[in-house]
Amino acid sequence: MIRFSKAAVVAAFVVVLAGCSSRSGNQQLTATAIDGVSFRDIGPGNRQLELINAVVLDPEAGIDARIVQTTAQERNAIAVVFQPSTGETSYLRMPGADGARAISNIDGEIFIGTYLKGQVFHWNPGMDEPQGFDLPRPGKDRQEFVFSVDKGSDGYYYAGTWPEGDLMRLDLDSGAIDNLGAMTDDPPREYYLRHILPDFPGKLYLSYATEVAFKEYDLATGEATDILPAAYRDRQWVSHAARFRDLIVVLVDSPSTLLFIDPKSHKLVRAVDFSEGRIYQHNYRSLLPVDRFVYFGTIDDDKLFRYDFDNNRVEAVKEGIGHPIGLAADHYLFTVTRLGLYSVYDIESDSVVVQRQGDFEGDGMVVHTLAEGPDATIIGGSYINQGFFRYDPYGGSLFSPGRAVEFPGQIDNMVTAPDGRIFIGHYTKARFSVYDPSVAWNPGNEESSNPRIIGSAHETQDRVPDGVLGPDGRIYFGTKPEYGKVGGALVIVDPSTLELDVHRNVVQDQSVYALVSDGDRYVYASTSVRGGLGSREVAKESKLFKWDTREQRKVWEHTVVPNAYEIWGLDWADGQTLVGAADSVMFLYDVTTDSVTATRTVAPEEVKKVVTSSDGWIYAMTEQRLLRVSKDLADVQVIDVDEGYWDSMVEMAAGRLFVGRGERILEVVRRDAPTRE
Repeated sequence: MIRFSKAAVVAAFVVVLAGCSSRSGNQQLTATAIDGVSFRDIGPGNRQLELINAVVLDPEAGIDARIVQTTAQERNAIAVVFQPSTGETSYLRMPGADGARAISNIDGEIFIGTYLKGQVFHWNPGMDEPQGFDLPRPGKDRQEFVFSVDKGSDGYYYAGTWPEGDLMRLDLDSGAIDNLGAMTDDPPREYYLRHILPDFPGKLYLSYATEVAFKEYDLATGEATDILPAAYRDRQWVSHAARFRDLIVVLVDSPSTLLFIDPKSHKLVRAVDFSEGRIYQHNYRSLLPVDRFVYFGTIDDDKLFRYDFDNNRVEAVKEGIGHPIGLAADHYLFTVTRLGLYSVYDIESDSVVVQRQGDFEGDGMVVHTLAEGPDATIIGGSYINQGFFRYDPYGGSLFSPGRAVEFPGQIDNMVTAPDGRIFIGHYTKARFSVYDPSVAWNPGNEESSNPRIIGSAHETQDRVPDGVLGPDGRIYFGTKPEYGKVGGALVIVDPSTLELDVHRNVVQDQSVYALVSDGDRYVYASTSVRGGLGSREVAKESKLFKWDTREQRKVWEHTVVPNAYEIWGLDWADGQTLVGAADSVMFLYDVTTDSVTATRTVAPEEVKKVVTSSDGWIYAMTEQRLLRVSKDLADVQVIDVDEGYWDSMVEMAAGRLFVGRGERILEVVRRDAPTRE
């Protein structure tokens, strides 16, 4: 029987923010380090939690088992304890940690790995709050994500990290923590130890990206051996693995392939190429062996499949119930969709016996992008949950309807077309959608959907660092490639046809990072030698290039700051001078003479955004601080330093300046700033 029918997906909602209904507003202003510059706190743009990884807490409870899930909440680490049969929900907070990912249930004890501060937390239902362990960071200035955690047959606990890809060993009795290293002599710049499989005595099996590897680690000798067949080492990542009988089943992506490997001989027993789409790979229980089957789900359409090993065939099981989380009482398969519909599928009766919509909110997701929308509004997207929001600074309302698309990732950038439609660039797979604010919110793939997915850049592209409305009325986006790849693209979207024109390697082996239009004929763009995460750079220094929108070709490319790794920010300082940020150096570039006229190091870290304001200053942002710089670069002033993670900035045509700091939208209020309202 069905214990619960599917609840309706939460509708879009509008929140009216008190005291923010006029230009001056009544919200309290917070002083900064500069007299006459203050912050008005608008609040979080989007609170919807993005659930990453999950385990069944008490599988002996069968249909009434609970799930513990980590979330991508960047500001605070939260885990959600949820019982699909009743809807009962509670939250675990991990003090001092920023976001959580890895999770394991080890003999009824829950272990959680967090973002940014490199911690592992231990919790069981008898504890008031989880107990944390700080991991050693050999680089000290690097912040480690814990991507995986589990217990070896030797009684120690093991954690895998990013960006070093280190394997850590934890002794819970003594509190000792040993860094065993990256299991390679030459790890790439960014290296993920995505998953640890401890299910064979004396061994650990380690899944790696971005240089794809699957390694057997001998607990007795400390030796690591890569056992991934050579034919699969050009993939994006090894996601995770599970024990299937006496074999290991490994998920490599993309495209999605299941590899069955004999751990004794290290030989490939069978490779299963999955042709129905991409297997969901973000939950480390999403490959779930039961008897002769391996269950898994797909990313784009939430179908549940299983692979019948004995008969060597893939079988569709159920539509619309998502990917596996875990198994309870040996035959209740817990699953969840991208939009948070939880199901319990009874394998024995081939029926869904529990179904419930779950919607969880936290303190707010990190504001990842801001842009000016139609009708003098601010539009934005939040980190990793594809959350969209639209803020009216005059009426004081915030429209925060939730996910703009169903696939994993985040809204990277948005550009408003002259007709008011909003074109959105998404990570992952550099996909694009279009949203019409005059039509009801209804995201999807259909022609009637809103936002509607219009296509992908393909060409191994993944992220969309920037976008701009070109002088020809088309939308220009810059992209960077997938994990481990180099060579970004300039993607041109025609608003009238919704067709994408992709130009890969406009600057050879470089990603396209920032774009500005001259309003007449040309788009100027900056690049980075950096490719996808974990790639090894081929190019030596970032470039500035000029694109002719009439002839659709590159006019020139130039080095502006020698040996610069990446040029993140770009804007017009005046009618003929560009201002940009190459690493921590800001520069002025005269487009009439094609020459750099000034440079200045302005911060100890990379400058990510620059905006030329109507108040005569150039505002610049790093991940740690907000600055303002005079137009000749001679005067650099620090407005604020905060660990809340600065990640977005926009000035409206009316002269009002907004920034994203952590999960909060802030208006930068300048006492002497001119307005054009």
